[in-house]
Amino acid sequence: MKKAGDLLAYFFDQKTLTSIHTWSKLFSAWPSIVTKHKIAAAESHTRVVEFDRRVLLIEAEHPGWIQILQIKQAELLQEFQSRFPDLDIVGIAFRLSRTPFTPSIQIPEPRPPEPPPTPVVEEDTANLSAKERFKQSMKRLEQSIIARERARARGDFNKEPQRNIKPRSEDAVALSSAWTEIKHCLLCPRRCGVNRAAGERGYCGESAVLRLAAASIHRGEEPPVSGAGGSGAIFVSGCNLGCVFCQNRQISHEAMGREVSITEFVAICLKLQALGAENINVVTGTHAIPAVVAGLKQARAEGLVIPTLWNSSAYESLEALSLLEDVIDVYLPDLKTLDPNLAACFFNAPDYPEYATKAILRMLDTRSLRTSANSTLMSGVIIRHLVLPGYLEATRETLRWFAEHGQGRALISVMTQYTPPRGMGVRVKDAPKRFMSERDYETVLGWLEEFGIEDGFYQELTPDSDWLPDFTRQNPFSSTLSTAVWHF
Repeated sequence: MKKAGDLLAYFFDQKTLTSIHTWSKLFSAWPSIVTKHKIAAAESHTRVVEFDRRVLLIEAEHPGWIQILQIKQAELLQEFQSRFPDLDIVGIAFRLSRTPFTPSIQIPEPRPPEPPPTPVVEEDTANLSAKERFKQSMKRLEQSIIARERARARGDFNKEPQRNIKPRSEDAVALSSAWTEIKHCLLCPRRCGVNRAAGERGYCGESAVLRLAAASIHRGEEPPVSGAGGSGAIFVSGCNLGCVFCQNRQISHEAMGREVSITEFVAICLKLQALGAENINVVTGTHAIPAVVAGLKQARAEGLVIPTLWNSSAYESLEALSLLEDVIDVYLPDLKTLDPNLAACFFNAPDYPEYATKAILRMLDTRSLRTSANSTLMSGVIIRHLVLPGYLEATRETLRWFAEHGQGRALISVMTQYTPPRGMGVRVKDAPKRFMSERDYETVLGWLEEFGIEDGFYQELTPDSDWLPDFTRQNPFSSTLSTAVWHF
């Protein structure tokens, strides 16, 4: 009979055994690290669950713990990097746990990242590609939403027998049957795999029900977007990114907003149109694509004729983007950075450059620039980039990418409005703590000339924070920038 150690050595070489030992230490180090950094009780309510593409994934049982950890995010990352230099850790990401934590401290067993669960495939779709199955499921979702909304309009819901179940919002009922086709949410690159139809929440913090925070006639967008009448901006609650200096943090990560039905969403769109909006501008709706698509299609059927805009971070999968092609006329994606290290540190997504560039190239392939007689954009792509003071080289590389891939196919919008939000400095020590300087501004303008970029816009330098939105107000922006139409 062989010894256990001999059998283990037979199956694993020394390099593999060393790697497993390092992984074990990585996962088990979490309780001591949070204790060292005085995050009381965090070891009982948070844990390390995955290490993939040099990013640690931390799971928490409540959004409040994620906010606490984000305050210490830079310190925690530095601690892990110093303890495990050979792993080349570049970032820390967070997500909510799908199940409650047990009261005792749990140290997960070391294991490699699990692949995303394979969706159930019915017999008649077994020979289809994953992309085609995904599109079919989303089509069923869209049909289910529209059918439920029409039934509600006819009053058919009143005829349903009473059931002894926990009350849910009307849209949760409408979406549930269709979302059973997508048991694991894969709408964005995070691929959380949660059942949002059942109320589970992934990184974005949202269920399957559409939540909105505000809608307004917004006059602060690029000239061909705002036009003469202003852009009909609809602000969606939740977000699949984690920008540490997010200017809309109240709605992206602090749960501000409320659930709306597809019928109410359609009514908002039509009201914006009636008040003279040049377009419908859906802001940060990546995680809500199914409901937004169904809502826009229903709005078209009920008289919406103005262009529709998709205003997003570009952190989107190509499969999800394909669902927008029938309903979106203009894309307004960000291209925040091409540097994975900055993406990990500031946006909590080290793979952002990879997915954002792919998404934008897809947008460029599907929409060409076209304007109306009064120069309002009817179709096309405007790529937005926010300059980060102190990280100008990242802007240079972004402008170079646009010159190579977007010049002549899209417009660029260089934004100089970076504003350090209050309290941001304690969360990420390397994030910019100042406004953009005159010297920075002149440098960026010089690069536009160097790369021959002429098609687009750049903001005037105005180093103040007066324009920052406050979504607790009926009109989150100043009255010179917007006119409130709807508020949660």
